[in-house]
Amino acid sequence: MERKKRERYIDAARGIGIALVVLGHVIITEGYTSGSVTKFIYSFHMPLFFFLSGWCRALGGRASGREGLAHLWKTVKKLFVPYFIWSFIYLCLAYIGGPVDWEERLQAVFTFRGIAPLWFLPALGLCEGALYLALAVRRHISRSIQPVLLPVLCILMYAVAYGMYQYYNSPGFPAADRVPVYLYITAGRFFVSFAVVISGYLVCRLMSLNLFEKRGNLFYFVSGVVMLVLCFAA
Repeated sequence: MERKKRERYIDAARGIGIALVVLGHVIITEGYTSGSVTKFIYSFHMPLFFFLSGWCRALGGRASGREGLAHLWKTVKKLFVPYFIWSFIYLCLAYIGGPVDWEERLQAVFTFRGIAPLWFLPALGLCEGALYLALAVRRHISRSIQPVLLPVLCILMYAVAYGMYQYYNSPGFPAADRVPVYLYITAGRFFVSFAVVISGYLVCRLMSLNLFEKRGNLFYFVSGVVMLVLCFAA
């Protein structure tokens, strides 16, 4: 099997994202939760990983059928298996450290709300599956609709996520039952994360149209990331 070439700029972007995640948590631990640096980091450091996921999916070609399902299953296993393993480890460590509300913790795990930062793994897994499904649907619809399907879906995801966020922070939001609330949070995360994944896919596909010289590719990538940063910082 031919080994795929690693793209250094993607590894560099992932490295920057990881460093920002660590820096963001260190800043919060120190109590600087309202500073401009914290707001800037938290406006895009997690969306960056979802953006790169869509970008890498576009670079991987248009695998479909059994090949596409095999790739999807492999990706999902890489995300959900570690999610449950680390959730179990976290619960064990929490139990050692003191009393644990097992019902609440298990609800958080199985609704994919996640414990601490572990929400990221199932959210990315759900987005990978949703993107595969969207691409499969696009292949079987009218050619006149194919070019606009993903952009419209991306805008729709952003709009739904924004509406859910506004409702969640409104006085009328019913927060009595944990499971519905956790599922609501998981759904909201999925909608906004999926929008960012689609954004990454679209930017990469557009760049592959050879509208720019090779030297301009990095500039186009950075421009796409900057647009997402401005969108989330607004």
